[in-house]
Amino acid sequence: MIISHRHKFIFLHCRKSAGSSFKISTSRYLGPDDLVIGGLKDGLQHGIRPPRGMVRTAYRHPHWPSVMFKLARGSYWSFVSDSIKQHYVSSLGAIPEHASAAAVKAAFPEEWQRYKKICIVRNPWDQLWSEYKWRFKRKAFKSGFDDFVKRQEQVGHSDRYNLNWDIYTIDNTVSVDRILYYENLSQDMADTFAWLSIDWDGWTPNAKSTAQEAGLEAADNYRAHYTDETRAIVARIRQREIEQFNYVF
Repeated sequence: MIISHRHKFIFLHCRKSAGSSFKISTSRYLGPDDLVIGGLKDGLQHGIRPPRGMVRTAYRHPHWPSVMFKLARGSYWSFVSDSIKQHYVSSLGAIPEHASAAAVKAAFPEEWQRYKKICIVRNPWDQLWSEYKWRFKRKAFKSGFDDFVKRQEQVGHSDRYNLNWDIYTIDNTVSVDRILYYENLSQDMADTFAWLSIDWDGWTPNAKSTAQEAGLEAADNYRAHYTDETRAIVARIRQREIEQFNYVF
């Protein structure tokens, strides 16, 4: 998530929809008092440090259980990132980098009223396959893709993989001013930066390319990994997104 006081916008970060790439590219233009939650490590890999005000916040509100462990291991920026996340858990929820629109509106009512609000959406079938690859790499889910999809329906919409809808809606109504499409990302980013009066240079890093590292097919077609059953499951559990944006398998 980003709240930019310099450019008067809020970026709501949907899962596995190029949000980290957007944040890294955007972070180069942020002001010292702007806020970026999540993606700090990805930005540092490209030589981009967070706004200075975030470091001050990390020291004022440290997450003490992790401080000595991470600093002892030389993970200064991990300490900063973790402290920032922990500072906003109480106001933005357990995963503040993917905070819901309702939580952001409640925590930052003035900014919500005045600032432009944007997000990126992605075809739900493609997005869930990407989510699986990411979880597979991190060993958070070690079974096959079919089992992963079936688990989503068993858990239902309370599961964190199914909550992108809440990130950009309030009371089931889209509550952002501009939606970018993953499938047309470069052009949509160019148009959005122009809309924000930011002189963007066109650079968008591939922040979390996970297929090869995970031992899965690289840059593959998500359709090849679905059965009729799992395709239908996604159609049910992601129905609102599919209908809202006219996505097809």
